[in-house]
Amino acid sequence: MFQTFETSGDPSVGKERVGRLREWLAANNLDGFLVPRADEHQGEYVAARSERLRWLTGFSGSAGAVLILRDQAHIFVDGRYQLQVRDQVDLAIFTVENLVETPPSTWIGRNLGNGARIGFDPWLHTIAEAEALRKSAAKVGAELVALDRNPIDELWSDRPAPPLGKVEIQPLALAGELALDKLARLAAKLAAEGVAHTVLTDPSSVAWVFNIRGSDVPHTPLPLSFAILSAEGPHLVFIDDRKLGIKAKAYLTQLCDLRDPAALDGELARLSAGGNKIGLDPLLAAEHLRTHVEASGGSYAALADPARLPRATKNAAEIAGTRAAHRRDGAAMTKMLAWLDRQKPGTLDEIVVVTRLEEFRRATGAETQMPLRDVSFDTISGAGPNGAIIHYRVSTVSNRKLEAGELFLLDSGAQYQDGTTDITRTVAVGEPTEEMRQRYTIVLKGMLNISMLRFPAGTRGCDIDAVARLAHWKAGLDYGHGTGHGVGSFLSVHEGPQRISKTGTEKLLAGMILSNEPGYYREGAYGIRIENLVLVTPTEAIPGGDVAMHGFETLTLAPFDRRLIDTALLTREELVFLDAYNKRVLAVRRSALLLLKDAALRIGRTAQRARQSPPSWGRCRRRRQRGALARRPRCSEHSSLNCRSPTSPPSVLPDISPTRGEIGWPPGFRQSPASAAIPPEFVPPIASAEQMTQDDQRSGARQEHRQHPGAGRHKPGDGECDPLDRAAFQHSRCNQRGEHGRWHRVQRRLDARMDVFEAGQHDVPAGAAEIGEDRAEHDDGDCRVHRSPSSSLSASARSASAIGLGGITRATAIPASAPSVTCHGEPTNFTASIDATALTATTGSQSGRLRKLITRPRK
Repeated sequence: MFQTFETSGDPSVGKERVGRLREWLAANNLDGFLVPRADEHQGEYVAARSERLRWLTGFSGSAGAVLILRDQAHIFVDGRYQLQVRDQVDLAIFTVENLVETPPSTWIGRNLGNGARIGFDPWLHTIAEAEALRKSAAKVGAELVALDRNPIDELWSDRPAPPLGKVEIQPLALAGELALDKLARLAAKLAAEGVAHTVLTDPSSVAWVFNIRGSDVPHTPLPLSFAILSAEGPHLVFIDDRKLGIKAKAYLTQLCDLRDPAALDGELARLSAGGNKIGLDPLLAAEHLRTHVEASGGSYAALADPARLPRATKNAAEIAGTRAAHRRDGAAMTKMLAWLDRQKPGTLDEIVVVTRLEEFRRATGAETQMPLRDVSFDTISGAGPNGAIIHYRVSTVSNRKLEAGELFLLDSGAQYQDGTTDITRTVAVGEPTEEMRQRYTIVLKGMLNISMLRFPAGTRGCDIDAVARLAHWKAGLDYGHGTGHGVGSFLSVHEGPQRISKTGTEKLLAGMILSNEPGYYREGAYGIRIENLVLVTPTEAIPGGDVAMHGFETLTLAPFDRRLIDTALLTREELVFLDAYNKRVLAVRRSALLLLKDAALRIGRTAQRARQSPPSWGRCRRRRQRGALARRPRCSEHSSLNCRSPTSPPSVLPDISPTRGEIGWPPGFRQSPASAAIPPEFVPPIASAEQMTQDDQRSGARQEHRQHPGAGRHKPGDGECDPLDRAAFQHSRCNQRGEHGRWHRVQRRLDARMDVFEAGQHDVPAGAAEIGEDRAEHDDGDCRVHRSPSSSLSASARSASAIGLGGITRATAIPASAPSVTCHGEPTNFTASIDATALTATTGSQSGRLRKLITRPRK
C-alpha cells in the first residue's frame, strides 16, 4: 500500500508541547511564535521532518498555522478543515480561526498589544507573508523578530532525518521538451527582465525544468532541491548528492553545476556581490533569501517563478500523457465502482474500499504497461458523516462501515509516469433519500455548468467560480472550498498558479489542467462531491461571434451514480451533455477491452496448437554431434542470460468465454439518465471489431511478422544458444523460422494489437521523431520497441487513433490483462485472464460479431 491508516492527529500532544514552547519563549524574551504548515520550499506537501504544525498541535491538514502566545493559542485553518481541526486539537488550548477571512497578519493587527515581540522562522514564510506580518505588527506597535533557529526543531527530540529519495530522469517522450531547450527559454526570459540570476525554490519547478523526478515528498514525485538559473553562465542545482545515481548525476552535470544544499547561502552571497539583481518570487521564495541577498550587497527583484506558468501550460506530449493516464485510471475506477455496487451494505468499511481501489489501479497499470507509481494523495474515503469532513483521512480509529441508506464519498488520485489523476465520486449505499438525490443533482449541475462553459480568452478562475455555485445559491446552499485547483504532469496534484476559486486571479490559458469539483456537506450526516479534471482548450469560433473563446475538455472518464440523479432538475442541455459524457466513457472502456481480449485470444489459440504438437526447438551443432536434441529456448521465468532451464508452452488458456447480461456494469452506472438524442459532434463513430480485423488482415500482416528492428539475422531468444556465448553462437544453427520463432510471431501479433490501445495511451505529437527514439533507448534492447503511431501502427490502430473513441451504447468496466515480457523478449504470462466483471454483452449486430470473434476457430 502507498498509504497507511495510522491515527493522523492526536489532540493530547498539544498541552505538554505548547507548555514547553512557552517556556522557551520566556527564556528568549519573546511574547509569541508563529508556526506555519510549511517547509523551506513553501510546499503544500512536506517531508515528515517538516511537519512542525502537526507535532505541536496534532492537526494533520495540508494548510494552516498556529500562533502561540504566553496565555493564548490560535490555530488558523481554511474551510476544508473546519470540522477536522476540532477533532484533532485540544479545544481547551486552541481557538480556531478562519485562515482565509482572518489570516495571522490580520489577527495580529487587530489583537496584539503595543510592544509585543513575535518570533518567526524566516525560512518558513514567503517574502509576501513576512511583509504583511511586519506591516500588521507595526500598526499596533508590535515587533516581528526573525529567528536564526527554530524552537520547534530544538524541542523535537525525535525529528526525522532529511529524505533521500533517488532522482530519476523523466523520458523525453513524456516530458515533450528537452531540458536544454527549457533552460534556454528561461535564460532568454531573465535577460529580457534585466535580471542576472533567479532562484527556483519550488521543487516542482526544478523537476519540470530539468526533466527529473524524485520521491522526497509523500505521494508527489519531487526531489527537494533549489536551483539558481542564470541569464548567462552556468546554472546551479542544490541537491543532496546521495539522491543521485550514476545516470542521474551524469545527466544533470551536462545541464548544470551541482552543489550541496548547504552551499546555497554562500553562492547567493557570491552572485549578489557588486549589486547584482537576484530574482525571487515573493509568493514562493522564503524571506530568508531576500534578507541574505540584501545583506550580501545585492538587490532583490520581485520576479515570478519563470518556470511556473510554462509548467502549468502543458505541451502536446504532456497532454497526450495525461489523457492516457485518465483513460487508464478511469478503467480502474469504473471496475472498482462495479465491484462496490455488488457488495451488500454493512459488509465493507472505508479502509477496505481504499485498499481495493489501489489494487485495481495496480492491476490496470500492469495490464497497460504503465505501472502505478503512487497515489497522488491520501485517499478520502468517507462513509456517512465522515464524508462531510472535506479532507477526511481514514484511520484505524475513525474507520466506519458503509451502511444502508448512507452516501459514500471517494476522492482519490494516482501517479503514473505519464500523468497525475484526481477523481471524486459519491455513490449511494442502498436506497438514497429524496434530499440526497436533490443535493447530489445540484452538485452535478454545478460540475456540468463548468464543463460546458465557454469563456473569453484571458478569463480568470475567480471570474467563473460563481458559475459552479449558481444552482447552490438558488437553493440556499454553498460549499466552503474552491471549485478547482491546478494539476501537474507526474508532479503535484495541487499545482499553481491556476485555480477556480474566489481568489483565483491567474488567467486560464490553453493547456492548463484543473479540477472541477463542487460539493455539498451536511455536518454529521453526509458529504457530496463530484470531481473531474478538465483541460483548457481553444474552441471553434462561434458563428457571428468576434471574441476568441476557450472551453474545457473533460479528461476524467468514470460513470456517475444514476440512482442519485434527479433528471427533473436538469435542463435539456445538461441532459444532452451528460448523455454524451456517459457514452464516451462506455466507448473508451469497450474499445480498450476489445483490443486486449483479441490479443489474449490470439495467444490462447497459439498455445492450444502448441500443446497439440510440441515444438522442436532445433539442434545445437555440438549436441547434434553427440546425437543429443537441444531443447534450450530462452527462459521466460529467469533473468539470467546463462539460464539452461527448459521452457514449455503455457498450459492455461485465457478464461474468455462469452458471457450474457451486463456483468461488470452495475445497474446504478449502466447507462445515461436521459434518452434525449445525442448530437453527432459529441460522439464520433468507432471502427467495429470486424472492420478492425479486416484492416489488420489487409495491411497489418507485414507488421505482425516483421523482424525486430535492428536485430539482423539473429536476436536473443530466436535460437537455443546464449547470444553472449560467442563460441556457441559461432557453432550453432539458430532456428530463425522454426517452432521457437512461433512465439515471436505471437508476440508481434500482440504488439500490433497493443499498438491500437497504445495509440491512445501514448499519443505523440506529429514530427517528434526523437520521442519514439527516446522510448526505444529506454526500453531493453530485446523487449518490444514502442513504435511511433504515425509510422508503424496497423490500419485499424491508425483508424481508432484518428477518429477517437465513442459511439458505443454499452461497454466494459476495465481492460483485460495483457501479457508482459522478460528482458529477453519472451512473454511471461500467456493466461491474460479476463474475469467475468470485465465482460459485457453488446446489442444487435455488434454482439453477433463479437461472439464470432470469441468463438470462431483459427484457420
